[in-house]
Amino acid sequence: MVADFEIQRVEVDEGGGVVRVFRTVHDAILFEHDHPLLVKTIRYRDAVEEVRRRVYERSKGACEWCGKTITWKSLHMHEQLPRGNGGEISLSNSAALCARCHLDVAHANRQWGGGPK
Repeated sequence: MVADFEIQRVEVDEGGGVVRVFRTVHDAILFEHDHPLLVKTIRYRDAVEEVRRRVYERSKGACEWCGKTITWKSLHMHEQLPRGNGGEISLSNSAALCARCHLDVAHANRQWGGGPK
C-alpha cells in the first residue's frame, strides 16, 4: 500500500490531467521510455483525487450502472479490475457508482456489465 504523501509517477493526457497511476516504478519507466511527455510526478493522494474527480465529471453526476443521481460526497469509485487482481487506478478501469450499485457489483460477486442485471 502506498502512503498518501509518497511521490507517484502518473500518466497524463495532453492537457496534463492524470489518466493513470502507475502500479510500479517498472511500469512507469517502460511507459515513459516511449511517451516521455505523458509522465509526471505528483503525490499519490493528489493523483488518486484527480482520477476520482475526472471519473465523477465523466459520469455527469449519475451512477454509471443504474443512472441514479450521485454527488461528489456520495460517489463510490469502483475498479472494474481490482488492484489486488492486477488492476490500476485509471480512468479506463474506474466507474462512478452509487452506494447501492457499488455494494451490488463489488460485494455480491457480480461481473461488471454496464447496467442492472
